[in-house]
Parts: sequence; C-alpha cells; structure tokens
Amino acid sequence: MTRHPARGDFDPIPSARRRIEVSVTSSLPSVEQAAALAVPVASGAEPPADLGTDAAHLRIAGFTGRAGEHLVVPGADGRALVALGIGDASTVDETRVRDLAADFARAVPQHRSLAVELPEGSTAISPADFAQVVVEGIVLARWRYFVGKGGDEPTLTALTIVAPDDLADEVRAGADRGRT
Repeated sequence: MTRHPARGDFDPIPSARRRIEVSVTSSLPSVEQAAALAVPVASGAEPPADLGTDAAHLRIAGFTGRAGEHLVVPGADGRALVALGIGDASTVDETRVRDLAADFARAVPQHRSLAVELPEGSTAISPADFAQVVVEGIVLARWRYFVGKGGDEPTLTALTIVAPDDLADEVRAGADRGRT
C-alpha cells in the first residue's frame, strides 16, 4: 500500500489518544494534584468556607451568585478557587450542573488538574448523575481538535471528584458514564 505524503501521520481522533484521569476520593487532593477547585455559591447566600471570603467581598468584585457567574479567587494554599454562581439552589438540575462544570473548566484554562466536591446533603440530583454531568461538562469544555504540529498538548490531564467514602462507588460509576 502506498502511503500518501499529505496524510502522513494524520490522526483523525487525536483526543482518543489521551484519556483524562478521573478519580474519586474522600478528601481534597493536594494543590499539585488539583490546581483548581469549583466552589458553588447560591445567589443571596454566604459562600462556603472553602472560598475563604464572604458575600460582601464577592459583591465588590461584581459576583452575586447569579446563575452563570464565575469568579476566580486565589486560595491561601496556592490553589485557584472558582466561585460558580448557581442562582436559586432549589432550581439546580443536571443541565445547570453540566453548564457550571463547563464554566469552571473554561474559567481556569491554564490549569490541567481540577477538583469538584459533591454537594453536601440531599439534592434533586443523585450522586452518580452529578458526577456524570460534571465530567461531561468539564471534558467537553476542554476538548480541542487540532490538526497539525504542536497542537496536541493536553488542556486537561486530571479531574478529581471529592465524595464521601459511602458514595464513592456510585460517584465513580457516574463519572465513568460521563467520560464515555
């Protein structure tokens, strides 16, 4: 068979060569393992303690927690903390979570390792569905197709989902569905 010089080493599906490592753990990994953390903030509510600031300081920067807003805050440990506005917490569904995950991934394009914590308490979304749509949103937001030399650098290498040990298997199954 004659090899066509124009086709050379062309790979029509370059993203299939590099799989993103998706892991589930019960505690927040080190900054080296997860350089950025998503921190959801409901409108009109105080942000979680993870963010290290209060709603008044976020408002100074123009962040109110409205759905679709995001603000990158430097963490004391060197990690980028991304405040993600979720709007009214009672209206959060799979589509909103997927969109928030994509916003998170795009807010820190230089970070190649990300972390998301499973929300505490009961929500309308099961832990497996939450993990699935988080992985889908982040992976799709970071996916790039580039033909040519030098464009094959990964934009994301690792995603960690932090969940309690008793939910780890369920979260892992959802994350696997999302990656697929």
